[in-house]
Amino acid sequence: DGVRLHLGARAERIERDGEAYVLQTGDGTRIPFDFALVAVGRRPRVDGYGLEAIGVDLDPKGTIAADPFLRTNIPTIHVCGDVAGPFQLTHAGGYQGGVAALNALFGGAKRFRPDYRAVPSVVFTEPEVARVGLSMAEARARKIDVEATRYDLAELDRAIIDDATDGFVRVLTRRGSDRIVGAVIVGHEAGEMLVSFTLAIRHDLGMKALMETIYPYPTPREAVRAVAGRWRQEHAPGRTLP
Repeated sequence: DGVRLHLGARAERIERDGEAYVLQTGDGTRIPFDFALVAVGRRPRVDGYGLEAIGVDLDPKGTIAADPFLRTNIPTIHVCGDVAGPFQLTHAGGYQGGVAALNALFGGAKRFRPDYRAVPSVVFTEPEVARVGLSMAEARARKIDVEATRYDLAELDRAIIDDATDGFVRVLTRRGSDRIVGAVIVGHEAGEMLVSFTLAIRHDLGMKALMETIYPYPTPREAVRAVAGRWRQEHAPGRTLP
């Protein structure tokens, strides 16, 4: 589509060049443009609700401080969503809301802790970019020995039918095990395909379970079984057939 990515570049200043504009980066690159869209992030809004008056604590990140059960320093107040962190995702906030409601209603008898091992995230571009669990860099930072299995969507029948072969599925598993640590999918309907890996991580299912599952043909989710089958081939004992 003609999109150019300048990774790691620092925008230093914008200059006027006749009727046009030019962005100057730290490495000397000059990028002419017509309009600039600046993404500055967002912060949770925690003021204006009277939290200060009743003494609800905030944490250094500007979110409302809460214990692992989403309860604030005032036992009758629970929090969820952007004001609770650590995510700024609608579906994560909805999940936290359910946990917070359970703890508010039944916390005296049983308390529930949110499980963040499998929080999916999708960038709704075309193709979509979806991920869940750990990335390779995050796994290395935690000193988790992982290996990657990749399947290109160009091999998937449904992708070929839909002329949507750009993309891939890459799954990280613990070395010596079929347990899934993380997954990333780039491609059409990547967010839909990611559901299988989110479920697998949440319930400790491995690549063998995904491979043994029957997926309807031809659907994009067959890529899930395909990457699991690729993992099985790469880990088949030498004395057996691939």
